[in-house]
Amino acid sequence: MRDTANRLDPRVRAALALAYLVGAWQWAAFFSYGRDTFMLAHDWIRVGYYFAAVRDAIRDGVLPLYYAAGIDGEWVNFYWAHPDTPLLPHLFFLHWLRPTTFIVLTALVLYSVGFAGVLALARRYRLSLLPTLLMLLLFLGNGYLLGHLRVGHVAWLASFLLPWWCHYTWALADGEPLPRTSLVLGGLLAVVLLDGGTHFALWCWLFLAVIAVTRMSSAGAIVTRAACWFVLFGAIRLVPTLTVFPLDVVTHFAWMGGYSWASAWAALIGGQPALAPFTPFPWELDAYLGAPLVVFLLVFGLLAPFFLPERRRHLSLLAAVAFFLFAMSGDWLAHVRDRTGLPFIGGERLPTRMIIMPIVVLAVQACWALQRVLERVGARGRRVLAGSAAALLLVAAAQLHAYAVLCRPYSSLPQTVPQPHLPAVPSGTGWGTMPIALVTSDPLEQKRGVTFEAIYVQAIKMGSLFTAVGMILAVMSLAQERSSPELPPSD
Repeated sequence: MRDTANRLDPRVRAALALAYLVGAWQWAAFFSYGRDTFMLAHDWIRVGYYFAAVRDAIRDGVLPLYYAAGIDGEWVNFYWAHPDTPLLPHLFFLHWLRPTTFIVLTALVLYSVGFAGVLALARRYRLSLLPTLLMLLLFLGNGYLLGHLRVGHVAWLASFLLPWWCHYTWALADGEPLPRTSLVLGGLLAVVLLDGGTHFALWCWLFLAVIAVTRMSSAGAIVTRAACWFVLFGAIRLVPTLTVFPLDVVTHFAWMGGYSWASAWAALIGGQPALAPFTPFPWELDAYLGAPLVVFLLVFGLLAPFFLPERRRHLSLLAAVAFFLFAMSGDWLAHVRDRTGLPFIGGERLPTRMIIMPIVVLAVQACWALQRVLERVGARGRRVLAGSAAALLLVAAAQLHAYAVLCRPYSSLPQTVPQPHLPAVPSGTGWGTMPIALVTSDPLEQKRGVTFEAIYVQAIKMGSLFTAVGMILAVMSLAQERSSPELPPSD
């Protein structure tokens, strides 16, 4: 077993290159190679409205302030302030690309970034080829991601960035922070936020808060600085969102509840076909891995690290996911929300989505533990364990490939891009029921001489100013480091 960092080994490079190409083909096939064969059902329709608004805004040279939607009963919504809409510069490519082509190219780019992040984790923990391939499968091909993208949760593409978040967060949990950790973490989670992955950004910050407490001497100040960078970089989205919507606007949504033991088992072992008896929305509970990978995560991800070095890191990581395990079980989160009124908790009407955080933790720990065990057993034990890991990899890859085929968002009908509907005069009932808020203010209504629309635009300008300041400060910080080579790089 050779270290994946050994770039002179052509077999390792060839195996990783093949794994990359297979994964890229898998995702390209998942999205029908960019052909017009999806975006016609579930939330893909909403994504079509997002992109139609952006394309019109680019054509007219204006900001995409609103998008129109004909589902869920809403009439028009705030594009810039909606937490799920993408705001990254790659949206300009919609001027030339069809939405389906744009989706598949975005997925492949983010997949490539995630692949590089897994390799960075593998180098840091000196993983050999088999643990690295297992980590690639767990991060970049899991059923949780497939299930959500099946129904058009395009913001879930941001989860491809989680390997890089793990790379820096695990170093904090080790008490060995990497250079420029605060800047990288703040910037990375801001990108996740601006790509629509608001849930992922919030969950990652909750996780980091626990790491900061358990590693106060080495992580507390770093996480605090990272949060400051995040606020600056993400202000272009945060200021409009928090101006338009109060913090608890989503509490009026129907509570869908968390997992029971039976539904959690069905989600992990059987996927959406097994979840049909539990909910009419099986993708919201989907966490399919298949029985072999679930056993691997429990044995090597949960139990084995207790008998290996770095137990303190393992305890810190388990403490960080304890909230997620609590929140996604039954109706516990609803009870906390109703009794405390804590901000943002009301936004999690679907706590089952949080299951990705325990999966991520156990995935990294399992692959790390497998490598440490391989290094400790004798030659015969190593052969047996490596053979078992190879068999696990093949079986799990076949299962997840079959599940990816099952989950492909496909329609035989030609794809149509919905056009924005922006009437000049709002309806007499105001803006109607929105997907995240009940807004009763008319955008043209004046209060003290200022329209609600003007407040919205000013919030965008203010957020853009803060983000520009943050980027300038980041460039100045990096330039200062390079001009002072005698000083060690900051966190």
